[in-house]
Amino acid sequence: MIVHNSRSSTIHLLEELSLLYTEWNETSAEMTEEEVKDEFQVILRKVGELHPELMIADTLKFKYAINPDTQRWITRFFMADIIEMGVRKYAMIVNEDLYKRYTAKDEEEELVEGFKLNYFLNKDQAMNWLLVE
Repeated sequence: MIVHNSRSSTIHLLEELSLLYTEWNETSAEMTEEEVKDEFQVILRKVGELHPELMIADTLKFKYAINPDTQRWITRFFMADIIEMGVRKYAMIVNEDLYKRYTAKDEEEELVEGFKLNYFLNKDQAMNWLLVE
């Protein structure tokens, strides 16, 4: 079920899996920094309302060039908040270049106890990882 739709992203809820799936659109290239933060705030609101344990961010069509300040904001606030709200696993679908960079150490990251982050090239890989305990 779609729980949010904007020109930059669509958020789906797969309630039976306790999974929130964010799919970014190519129009994200046209966003301002403030709009990027607003979209992340929408995701946070949905996490707070729906309490998913699992999340996927499909960034294959995410075209906004995130600056270092915005990246720090995402890491410091967004990630911390979803962890605090009970998300256990977060899968990011990324392009091949980012995948190689993020998976160079060939292991999932446990940022804090009970929360894991991992990177994938497609939705099937991400779903398989999320659904394996």
